[in-house]
Amino acid sequence: SAVGKTAIIKAFNGESFSNTFLPTIATDLTFVNTEIDIDGVKTKIKVKVWDSVGQERYQNLIAQTIHNTEGIFIVYDVTEQSTFNDLEKWIEKLNELVTINPFPIIVIGNKIDLTEKRVVKKEVAEEFCQSHGFPYFETTCKKSETVFPAIKCLLQKVYIANRDMYEVKSEPTKRKPVVTLEESKCCGGKKKEENNNTKLVKSLIIKS
Repeated sequence: SAVGKTAIIKAFNGESFSNTFLPTIATDLTFVNTEIDIDGVKTKIKVKVWDSVGQERYQNLIAQTIHNTEGIFIVYDVTEQSTFNDLEKWIEKLNELVTINPFPIIVIGNKIDLTEKRVVKKEVAEEFCQSHGFPYFETTCKKSETVFPAIKCLLQKVYIANRDMYEVKSEPTKRKPVVTLEESKCCGGKKKEENNNTKLVKSLIIKS
């Protein structure tokens, strides 16, 4: 528990870091407006992020959420060996539930600012993720700039994997279409852009 997945979502959404810990109950839903680079073109998207817990009693709920998800990022705490060990369990669970191949998944090692408490070496985590074919990122929620590359990598993979469904022709005015992504765990109170071509993408964040 307390691997920092909720803090990652908040950092990506432009919220300040807080040391106050409030455990996630079941799942939380967050919306974030952002942009991703697709073939050199900035594409506006709205992400629906499901922030999920890892307790056994919520396994059925997590399974239901995964079936409505188009991308997942798994978070572990680099200062807690047990959370890294649990990655294998989550990967096995995802292999059982996800029928699409390839399915966009990334792994995030969080709390790298706690250097003196770190127990999981970066090289070990990279080797593990490479063996499973997952991109690996390390973050600290105290510096949001470490969070952006990870989340945007997942969003790009989700978009590309579902390009035929998301992409729509631009209107005669050459106005760029706005694509809506739904979530992990990939989020915010900005004014909603009006466009009849808006599409929906779903992703999920789970903790190890």
